[in-house]
Amino acid sequence: MLIPMDTIIFLAWFILIIGFLKKDYTITSLASMFLMVIGTSILLYGVEGIDNLITLGMGVMHIGIGFYVLFRGGTEVYKGRRFQKPHFIKRGGEKELESEEKKETEEIENV
Repeated sequence: MLIPMDTIIFLAWFILIIGFLKKDYTITSLASMFLMVIGTSILLYGVEGIDNLITLGMGVMHIGIGFYVLFRGGTEVYKGRRFQKPHFIKRGGEKELESEEKKETEEIENV
């Protein structure tokens, strides 16, 4: 019994949202890789046998979002900042951002 493609797409997005809510990079990276595989599958085979311009756009969108989330999450983990809000959202300026980074590194060192 084959699982319908729309169920698989929903499952991938659900896992990605759960990863974001839990702020867990492992779950988020797996879900983003899953999105890229789904996007490739959509580009090759279409969705439920339908292969037109909309499904091609949907496949490219899934690959792009999956790549962006995987790349951005990897750089965040590499820099030691896990899913922080971008600095332009915070209104306190650079000093507040630096103090938060120091607190996070102290918390990591204490663990």
